[in-house]
Amino acid sequence: MHRLAIAVGLLSVACVRESPPPEAPSHGYAGYVAPAYVLPAGGPWSHFVPGPALGATATPVRASAPLAPIPQAEPPGAEGCLERLRAAGVDFQQPGERRGVVTPVVIQGGLAGVDYVAGAGLPLELDCRMALTLVEVAPVLRALGVTRFRFSGAYVYRMSRVGRLSLHAHGLAIDLHAAEAGGAWHEVKTAFTKNLADGCATEAPVLNRIACELKKTGRFRELLTPDYNADHHDHFHLGIAPEPGPARDQRNVATTESPRAEL
Repeated sequence: MHRLAIAVGLLSVACVRESPPPEAPSHGYAGYVAPAYVLPAGGPWSHFVPGPALGATATPVRASAPLAPIPQAEPPGAEGCLERLRAAGVDFQQPGERRGVVTPVVIQGGLAGVDYVAGAGLPLELDCRMALTLVEVAPVLRALGVTRFRFSGAYVYRMSRVGRLSLHAHGLAIDLHAAEAGGAWHEVKTAFTKNLADGCATEAPVLNRIACELKKTGRFRELLTPDYNADHHDHFHLGIAPEPGPARDQRNVATTESPRAEL
């Protein structure tokens, strides 16, 4: 139990400023990736073609036709989300109530061909809507040769430095430290090139292409990279918007537990 407590403690400090400060503009501040378009509803996303193995002659990953901006379709909550997760073939368990999380799930295995492993060996626990979002963007990741991510934290009930609940506290965020693509691991700390003009360019490092292509999906309210600030020098932070309505605000509030403060 002592070792587990240490591991959880380490995970809790992985992402210390996932939301922009209040004075930051809503779009265009350094390191934040504003949505451009969303993946067409109903997938699969056939406009993506498999990318080359790393080190091979690069072939651009591009759409077969220009994609016009379309209204963002949020993943459904509660039972609707669970039904879609089952239909996608995802193996998961429902762990019971988690404070702040509308529909908590623990993922057993991968998400549409992409695995998520924790350095501390902990399971991937998050809200169903975040899990479904990762399923929906999996074709983009597989097209870039991604097979696995190493993450440090997903659901952790805590505050952000700006004094409000982090998206991690709702199970709606994940911190990714490395990607396995083309048979090799790529660490965000060392393999992401900062301030790159075009992260989607064929010759760009694979981690930059991952961030750039995920931006294009429009699925993430927060997509923070080492370009954003020093707190994110070694990981990507991905987060989706909370479900509208009172459900998330009233779920599991009858407890004396306080959110973990950032260090």
